[in-house]
Amino acid sequence: MSWPQITACVLGVMGAAVGTFFWTAPLWAGLAPHWPAEGYGFSVTVGLLLPAAIALMAMAAMRTKQSAALGRAGWTRASGWALTTVTAYAASTFLAGLQFGAIRPKRRNRDADCYESGGACWISEHYPLAWLLGILAIPVGILLIMWLSGRFDDRKQQTSPV
Repeated sequence: MSWPQITACVLGVMGAAVGTFFWTAPLWAGLAPHWPAEGYGFSVTVGLLLPAAIALMAMAAMRTKQSAALGRAGWTRASGWALTTVTAYAASTFLAGLQFGAIRPKRRNRDADCYESGGACWISEHYPLAWLLGILAIPVGILLIMWLSGRFDDRKQQTSPV
């Protein structure tokens, strides 16, 4: 990988980690009330997207290794897949922060920001079980990805010549 690609990877991961702290509340406050099924639908959507981002990260990592194994000719492809891996990692980090940012902290760990628009306490008051629905959507997303990958694997095996 070249230095610009490494720099983009590092900045992407740092942006996702920092963005989790700064963008979680505005996203919840801005998007959740206007999302289909409001905050509950937003939480379920984030819970379903999280396994998809993790699966994309894993598939891109496998492609990176396959492309790098090709030798010198595969390095440009490998660096592209590596960039995709890091981008998917940044997305999954951000989505996990967005999902788990909805969990109301214990009373002794609450600060003044908790009750502001989009804060964890605000989310808990407007959408009491959004965190639970979002966490329950994660295994559903995993099962959906497994089902879809099985469907595409079956089609590939059926069309191959014998």
